[in-house]
Amino acid sequence: MARESISLFELNTRIKELIRAHADPSYWVVAEISELKVNYSGHCYLELIEKDLGSERIVATNRATIWAQNYQMIKAYFETTTGQRLQEGLKVLIKVRIEFHELYRLSLNVLDIEPGYTVGELAIQKQKTIERLIAEGVFDMNTQLELPLLCRRIAVISSATAAGYSDFRDQLEQNSSGFRFYCKLFPAVMQGNGAEDSIVQALDRINTCEACFDLVVIIRGGGAKTDMNCFNSYWLAYHVCQFPLPVITGIGHEQDDSIVDLVAHTRLKTPTAVAAFLVDRMAERNAELDYIVEEITGLVQDKVQMAKQELARCGQLIQLRLKERIGRSKSRLAHFVHGLSIQLQQRVRSAVHRLEKDQVKMAFMAESELRSRYRHVEISGNQLKKGALQATKKTAFNLTQAENKIRILDPQHLLQRGYSITTSGGVVIRDARQLSENQEIETCFGQGKIVSTVKKVNSWQQRK
Repeated sequence: MARESISLFELNTRIKELIRAHADPSYWVVAEISELKVNYSGHCYLELIEKDLGSERIVATNRATIWAQNYQMIKAYFETTTGQRLQEGLKVLIKVRIEFHELYRLSLNVLDIEPGYTVGELAIQKQKTIERLIAEGVFDMNTQLELPLLCRRIAVISSATAAGYSDFRDQLEQNSSGFRFYCKLFPAVMQGNGAEDSIVQALDRINTCEACFDLVVIIRGGGAKTDMNCFNSYWLAYHVCQFPLPVITGIGHEQDDSIVDLVAHTRLKTPTAVAAFLVDRMAERNAELDYIVEEITGLVQDKVQMAKQELARCGQLIQLRLKERIGRSKSRLAHFVHGLSIQLQQRVRSAVHRLEKDQVKMAFMAESELRSRYRHVEISGNQLKKGALQATKKTAFNLTQAENKIRILDPQHLLQRGYSITTSGGVVIRDARQLSENQEIETCFGQGKIVSTVKKVNSWQQRK
């Protein structure tokens, strides 16, 4: 059985007609901007959401569009009134018209925006953040830190290309007092969506080398007030509260204090004001040092004068006592010299007497020693003569024996006893295996020699 049907286009057309027939011309809607994109033609496309107050769960979502002809006017009005950029994360009250297109489906056309609502929401969020920091007991932690007496080693969080950072460096380096500062830049994004995380990361990097610095400076020169929202974030303010070094801010706006300004140790308006504060603090410490030096100099001069007077009095007293002691010492010395002279005379006489006795004794001992040595030399000479004679006889006997052995071992002697020596080519033949048939050999006897030719060789091994 055939069923009645319509096309999708016809269905979407009916939905469009129903919305036009029953919907009001416009609605004021409260929503949070989760996405915001502006295309090349100037149209602004939004993704609107609503969250559950208790769980932060998204309970509604829809697309919205601000056409180019309205976007620039709405944007300028919103930012001038609120001092904030129209961006993601803001809660807004907007006037919309419901539109449904057969191809592009349902969307909201933004006609107007109420900036007062956003200002109130931002103020409420800011107050909630402050109350949360106070409840957690961290709100005034950084303000309670003491600034070092000399603030010379400075960790700077800023954009490397910012004019405010350049002004800050120039102000420090060209100060009229010639104070020296060490500045280390920790670059960070200072505006936009990534600013909060970038500044927190810079603080974390500084925390790893905390001992190298006296304080932290967060500066941002110039720029619109609409770019300052990141300095009201809870997470960044929480890090500044608990940072172990004093934090000084100079983020370039005068009308309103951000939460970071409130929790920082010292809040100043601009980067140059921060530089001037540091130079002035060094000047104050320098003036205190000058005063201390003057005080110390005065005290030292007074002490020196008093010491001079005491020294002069002591000098006079010492001279008087020295004269008395010298007089007593002269008398004791004369008495001592007289006694010493008598003792020396007695000792000299005693020493001369002992010397004379020792001289006689030594002469007697020397004569006795000479006689003893002479007798010893005589005995030694006799023994030496006797030993030399015996050694000569023994040597002559040994020479005779050696001569006999040489004569016995002389080859000529052996030949005379009936032995012979056979050679071939000047080589003595000791083994028949050294010869071969037809080899010429020479045999020497006690008297004469013969030359012969080998006919046959028989060795002992062959016989066996």
